[in-house]
Formats: sequence, structure tokens, C-alpha cells
Amino acid sequence: ILFDRMRTEIKAYDPSPAHMKCNNGQSVSYSWDVRLNSAFQPSTAFTHIFQIKAVGGDDSQPFITLTPRLKSGGAKTLQLIHSGQNSSPVTVWEDDLAKYAGRWVHITVEYTCKVGGLFHIRMKQTQSGTQIMNYNNANMDLWRSGNTFLRPKWGIYRSLNDRGNLRDEFVYFNNFCIAKGSPLCN
Repeated sequence: ILFDRMRTEIKAYDPSPAHMKCNNGQSVSYSWDVRLNSAFQPSTAFTHIFQIKAVGGDDSQPFITLTPRLKSGGAKTLQLIHSGQNSSPVTVWEDDLAKYAGRWVHITVEYTCKVGGLFHIRMKQTQSGTQIMNYNNANMDLWRSGNTFLRPKWGIYRSLNDRGNLRDEFVYFNNFCIAKGSPLCN
């Protein structure tokens, strides 16, 4: 039992239907709406609100996380973090959290489960439809030796190692789409 983290998650796992799992060489797409409190308080440790995780083989690090983070100096950011084959997590995109908190944001993710796979994420304000983020990588490692499948996870999963910066938080989710193939969710 781990006492250094807490989680409340919606996720696919072994017994989930096949269309919720991504096998080597397959493509999937997801879309959903999320709303963080306008005063959302991330910590200097991890606070993931979305992950793409492997099952089987090297599955310790998530491939992708969407992570609100408190940086030294007090800046609150939203980070997209990638961890490929044999690599430490790398922030591949980052922006001011204030652009995303306090409003509904529609997120669409498309990816191919393979080494050198496609990964595309875009976000728009749900009410206005204004695009506020677009990240595309046509050569991202999204498979590791021994993986059985990749799966999505939504919710709040955070470290308790920076308890002084944590408080009770609310993260709202709505309008989920999970589909095999790409681009089926938008």
C-alpha cells in the first residue's frame, strides 16, 4: 500500500472491452470535457488529470500525462509530459494554467500505439470553440517491450509529498468518447 499519493480515477483495465484498449500498431482516439476550479492548486510534485498507461512489460511510467504543476516562484502551469522507451519523463509542452482553469475545456487525443507512433492532442474552450492548444508529434514512442496494451486514465492522481501546497480539489469531467481508430472522436 502506498501512502505517498492519492487518486480518484476513471480508467480502462484488463477486464475492459477491447475498444477501450490500444494494442501494438492500433490507433485510438478520445475526447472529453474537463473543468478545473479557477483557483486549482497544483503542487510541485505530480498532479495528473489524464494519463496513457501501459499494462504488462515496462509499465511503471505513464507514456503521457496532462499535469497541472506549481513551479518554483509560484507559477501554475499545465504540462504535457511524455516518457518513451527507457527514458525519463520529459515535458513536451507547457502553458499557463489560468488559460485552462475556471472554464470547460474540450480535449481530443489521437495516437498510435507503437514505437515512433503518432500523438496529437488539441484543446478548445467548450463554450466558444476557440482552440487554445494544439500539439502534434508524428514520431513519439508509445510502446515498450512486453506491453500488452495501453489504456486511458482520467481523474486526479497526485503525490502527497508536497502536502503544504495541497487542498481539497474538484475536477469535473463530461462527454467522454473512446474509439478504436482515428479520428473517430472529435
